Amino acid sequence: MEQGTLVGTILAWFMLLFAMTFNFATLSINAGNVQYFWDTPSLMIVFGGTIASTFISHPMGDAKGFLGIIGKSWKPNSVQLVETLTLIIDVSKIARKNILAIEVHNYSTNSSDLSCIPFLTLGYNEEQDDVQEPHPSMTLPNSYLHTNFKISSSGEDLILSDDQGNVQDSIYSGEIETDMSFGRYMEGETWNLFAEPTPNSSNSTQAYLGALSLPIFSIPSSFYDQGQEITVSLSNSEPSSVIHFTLDGTEPTINSLTFEYPIQVNSSTVIRARAFLDEWLPSKTESKTYIFGVD
Repeated sequence: MEQGTLVGTILAWFMLLFAMTFNFATLSINAGNVQYFWDTPSLMIVFGGTIASTFISHPMGDAKGFLGIIGKSWKPNSVQLVETLTLIIDVSKIARKNILAIEVHNYSTNSSDLSCIPFLTLGYNEEQDDVQEPHPSMTLPNSYLHTNFKISSSGEDLILSDDQGNVQDSIYSGEIETDMSFGRYMEGETWNLFAEPTPNSSNSTQAYLGALSLPIFSIPSSFYDQGQEITVSLSNSEPSSVIHFTLDGTEPTINSLTFEYPIQVNSSTVIRARAFLDEWLPSKTESKTYIFGVD
């Protein structure tokens, strides 16, 4: 038994008996006072109710387990705190030196099952002995594609240099849309956006010169009086782009209405617009709502 458990138990019983037998008026011990604190029906109600509520509130297995938990409090603690803390410190020191990371990727954007391509990243900060290659059954690529840093989606410089600090290649990524990749098309000189990333293979999917920005509305969403009429124009930062729009709340496509002249609006209308351009990724959809006849 742990010393703390023994001392605590003895102290609790001593204080309980002392409080029941000590007469604070005469400053004397009177064992007969115990009878005033003993009431069999009350004890049955308290302890019986406690046990009954325990079985009612918990599954039978958990309720039985409470007895085991009480029993453990009388047994020596099997966890050696000093040894455990020493082990944690030793493991943390190892983790600072050598890091093993495992991550998996779907085979394609359309694969939603558990089939995946595993990638291992093992970083050593000191020389290691008896290092073994991954088992051939894992079919890992010869080169590991992932780095220990990230590139900002808003655009960032990426520089590839040798161990002497000489720049071998560099590129400014520019803003990258969500779920898009940025790379050289077929290992050529042209950098493009790709809607379908191709890890461990050539960038041979549909390539885009860039992503179009959102269409610009000449008038923001607002409320207007009945009988009033407004004129809405649409534009884009890429002058060569073509803007398609809808007036029924549906998603604009390349087959939707083409913006050529200002749109006359005199009743409650939702205009949704999207920019398109050959070899460019279409813009996201921008929507504006104009409500008429609201007091």
